[in-house]
Amino acid sequence: MVSIIENLKNWSLWLRGVFILILAVATYYLLSYVVFIIALVQFIIKFVAGQPNQSLMSFGQAITDYITKSMAYMTFTSDEPPAPFDQINFDSKKKSKTSDKKG
Repeated sequence: MVSIIENLKNWSLWLRGVFILILAVATYYLLSYVVFIIALVQFIIKFVAGQPNQSLMSFGQAITDYITKSMAYMTFTSDEPPAPFDQINFDSKKKSKTSDKKG
């Protein structure tokens, strides 16, 4: 059984908490507005041209995928963080194991 004291000393858990806060703020305050603007522009384009813009559809899908990946990470459904946090090595043990294999 893992004690609370051990959890408090877990650096990767604290770092994940910081990333969760950053992702939550970015998703709520930034990406929600971007999604709304894309939806509004796509509605106007569909109304005028008769079909949605393919480039905006691709961009909207990319944002949707990023939000989905962010939500999975924030809810601990996934341990893989979204970009740009995916470049950070959370576990020093994993790093030493991979460096041992290289040498």
